[in-house]
Amino acid sequence: MTIADLDIISTQLLAREDIADLRSTRDAIELADLLIWTAPDSIYTQITDHIILIGGDADLFIPNLREVLTSMILNPNE
Repeated sequence: MTIADLDIISTQLLAREDIADLRSTRDAIELADLLIWTAPDSIYTQITDHIILIGGDADLFIPNLREVLTSMILNPNE
């Protein structure tokens, strides 16, 4: 798992049209969790593929993904 992998998945999650209105009504961590756990199948497959690559430990991947997503939500222009 690389930072680039997390950035790609995070960008795909944030680009979802169905969540555009949620950005202003949720705090960043809550929105990040919502995006992760409601990811479309194509993105969810990428998440699970990365979890498998690191030995099946979601406890290593999900917090890192949440951190990147939260950062992107709080700093959308970076």
